[in-house]
Amino acid sequence: PPASPMIAAASETPMAGTAAPSVDGQLPTVLATALVARGKTMAPVLLCDRPNAEVWHKVDKTFRRPKTNFYVDVIAPTCYASPGEAILTAIVFRLISDDLTEYAYPAELAGLTYMVKRHTTGFYLVTEGHSHRLPLLFAKVLERVTAPSCDAKRFGVQREQELKSIRGWFRSQPKEHARYAAMHLLDRQRWHVLEYFDFAVDAP
Repeated sequence: PPASPMIAAASETPMAGTAAPSVDGQLPTVLATALVARGKTMAPVLLCDRPNAEVWHKVDKTFRRPKTNFYVDVIAPTCYASPGEAILTAIVFRLISDDLTEYAYPAELAGLTYMVKRHTTGFYLVTEGHSHRLPLLFAKVLERVTAPSCDAKRFGVQREQELKSIRGWFRSQPKEHARYAAMHLLDRQRWHVLEYFDFAVDAP
């Protein structure tokens, strides 16, 4: 059926001041893969073993796509030393995500994604996507992680977002509370959400 006059007009006249995000420089142009024969799955190989770092590599022999999953597990106990440290770490990671939005959105359209997430002994830095352009995304994320922006106004916004997220837990279903309680009993290194809430509310 023919399009309505409103849709036709919208398609012919772009909205002033709007533009599609550019993915130039992020789309892969090298799609070659290592010539690895199909067969039994290979075990990860230890490439580097130093007192302060280990590097493991596992080849995909099943799909053989020109993609890479790069996982970095940073051991930094200070990130989870107390409920307050855990909350501040989460807020800093929110700031990093907010700061990277302009770069990360077109990267995601080009098939590149990242994640920075804390855990009980530090944090994960994960990048996934096409092997050719993935190093660019990893370098950009690493740059922000090592030197995050600490604008006071943005910090206040992200603090409110974190507090809103914690408050949302109290509105979750009873089964979710039961699952959380069981998880907390099995992992005593994990701070309880009530401790997060107390710090987030009382902190100046």
